[in-house]
Amino acid sequence: MIRPSREGVHAALGLVTGFGREYPNLHLIDVDLNVALQAANIRALTRLAPPDALVIGMAIMSGCEAIVTNDERWARRLVPLYPQFRWVYLGA
Repeated sequence: MIRPSREGVHAALGLVTGFGREYPNLHLIDVDLNVALQAANIRALTRLAPPDALVIGMAIMSGCEAIVTNDERWARRLVPLYPQFRWVYLGA
């Protein structure tokens, strides 16, 4: 959403936000204080970047069963710390 916003391409921004609102079986969850606190703890423990820590924190707080990633570092660093998730690595 950043690039369409930055470039003022409102049609592209509408497409992206429409996808988030209307895609079947995709549920968007608001970041609240509990999610932010969980992400802060994860960031302190793992030194993940804030967006990555938010993903894991949100997964914990919302009861996710699986995390899909294309970041191979996550498999090495996070699988041992968070075995409650099924980790799906998309690979290169």
